[in-house]
Amino acid sequence: MNLSYFELKDISDIKSLPKHGTADIWSVNIRHDREFIVNNMFYLNREEMCRCQRFLKEDDRLRFAGGRIFTKLIAAEYLKKSPADMIINTPKNGKPVIMGDTKLEYNISHSGDMILLAFSASAEVGVDIEKKDPHIDAALLSTVLHPHEKEAVLRCGADEFYTIWTNKEAYVKAVGKGFFISPESFFVHKNGTVSVTEEYRVMRIDRYDGYSAAFCYRTMEEKK
Repeated sequence: MNLSYFELKDISDIKSLPKHGTADIWSVNIRHDREFIVNNMFYLNREEMCRCQRFLKEDDRLRFAGGRIFTKLIAAEYLKKSPADMIINTPKNGKPVIMGDTKLEYNISHSGDMILLAFSASAEVGVDIEKKDPHIDAALLSTVLHPHEKEAVLRCGADEFYTIWTNKEAYVKAVGKGFFISPESFFVHKNGTVSVTEEYRVMRIDRYDGYSAAFCYRTMEEKK
């Protein structure tokens, strides 16, 4: 799977769905794009607006609203439809879906000031980004990891924890089950393979200062 990286200003350049075997990764910084998000709240439907207003902190509102707005705008460009026609459903397993016969797989993650969105027309995808906290107790957090990973965190510290955690998050999000899959039950090898399956592969996308991020895709039964 090849990854292509884009930012908000590139939306108008979309001419078609991502090519087979390719995923597009879009990044948004809510600090830089705050005005854009605030000015485009009309893209939220009534239920989404109610959810947005329940957040007490502005950053949380911006992350939620920005995620929905940019998902609709980008998906609409891929599908040559109006953003108003884009309906995002989040079923019980928590993996958001763009409704309709779109042939567009999608996932989203946000942390700190960053929102990441992944789109593919050929494979199930998952993405995760986490803002690094230099003061976290990596040893304590490692207790929820697979024994193989716990040993690595105790040896290498916080950066290793973030690498491991984003790898795991990206995988469970691609599968669509979240941490209904116990984080202790599997680990991701350094080469991106997952200990419990041959169907998914994890790739690092550590290109954002102060953040750790990973992408996962299904390698078998890709859409044709």
